[in-house]
Amino acid sequence: MRRGRAAQETLGAALARNRATWTAFTRWTALTRVWIAAAAGETNRAADLAVAFAAECRAAGLPGFEFVALHDAVRLGRTSPARERLPELAALHDGPRVRVAAAHAEALATGDGPGLMAVAAEFERLGLMLHAAEAAAQGVSVLRRSGEERTARRAAAEAWSLASLCPRADTPALRFLAAPDLTARELEVAQLAAAGLTHREISERLHISMRTAQNHRNQVYLKLGVNSAADLARIFGRFDDGTS
Repeated sequence: MRRGRAAQETLGAALARNRATWTAFTRWTALTRVWIAAAAGETNRAADLAVAFAAECRAAGLPGFEFVALHDAVRLGRTSPARERLPELAALHDGPRVRVAAAHAEALATGDGPGLMAVAAEFERLGLMLHAAEAAAQGVSVLRRSGEERTARRAAAEAWSLASLCPRADTPALRFLAAPDLTARELEVAQLAAAGLTHREISERLHISMRTAQNHRNQVYLKLGVNSAADLARIFGRFDDGTS
């Protein structure tokens, strides 16, 4: 893929300008190579690189870099050895990120769709929107495989909403996400409902009958797998929808 080649060229140029050999620089360079491989469409190779780098960091006594590499593997769909090792690393770190990464590995390894959505919520709380979007997208796949279609639709809307906060992000977990299958009118109704407008206010704003506004809202609820205006506010409230 062109992005992979462009990223490789950028890294090569950066390395040509900076010959530093200090530990942090070389470790971050190794992690960058993981995502260059992913950008090139070589997801399995990227996961292999992440796991190999984690083992290198473990041998060197660098648990901070080790946990990042292991979690990168999880983000790429590889749960071993992260599922076993991340809980051990969580016991060594006070911060929440490694604990959530461990939960991520466990939920993905066990096919726990609701668990992946809970992980997404935790990453969002930490401000890690890309990680949140990826966990939610993985949750969509798990829920669909288990036949939980309505819950999967809700998860897909959440994942799309989170991914919208990560412009041009194109990681493997996000590549098959699509915007909700709403008509233009349904999208208008959804945005207005998310902003707190009543059926009457929506009908007046859009010059449609209240019944039509209700029918559009019901279709939105069905397509997004949600049950209330509060659910819509959570999904659409992550970015400026232009209704306020």
